Amino acid sequence: MAVVENCLGLTWIHILSLLILDCHPSISSENKDAEGKMLTKAVAKALERNVKLSLSGDAAIVNASKAAEMEEAAQVSYLEGYREYAYFVFNFIAFYGYLLGVVVYYFDADENQPAAVRQLKLGYSNDDADWGGNFAGDFMWTVEPIVILLSPFIISRLTKSKGDKVKKD
Repeated sequence: MAVVENCLGLTWIHILSLLILDCHPSISSENKDAEGKMLTKAVAKALERNVKLSLSGDAAIVNASKAAEMEEAAQVSYLEGYREYAYFVFNFIAFYGYLLGVVVYYFDADENQPAAVRQLKLGYSNDDADWGGNFAGDFMWTVEPIVILLSPFIISRLTKSKGDKVKKD
């Protein structure tokens, strides 16, 4: 049976021995200390071996091309975060606009409305609030697909222009 190692290079035997050491009451403290030292050495050796495998020839963990890729990926993620924020704002405005139609439907008398409803309608009459809310919702749901379709192109243009400047230097 093959011994399986985890990401630190520890076998299941090391992990099991650590659990037994901590949980078993019949093991003396000297044996626990000795086994703990052996386990610490095994962990250090496995960690050192993994670090040596990940180092490139110039002793850098990440080479220059990989660093440039990571910076570009970070820039793309940064711009995608702004895009997601824009989606949230568009949908919030659309939700508020369509909510006004529901509020106007259930509070149809302009004179007998509570103060909260009048503030929610921003002081507009029922007809104006309903029309303006529907317009805001429809407009936001028209702008959102345009942003969805154009944002990959815009993001790629913004990241390429910055990447070209770095490569020229």
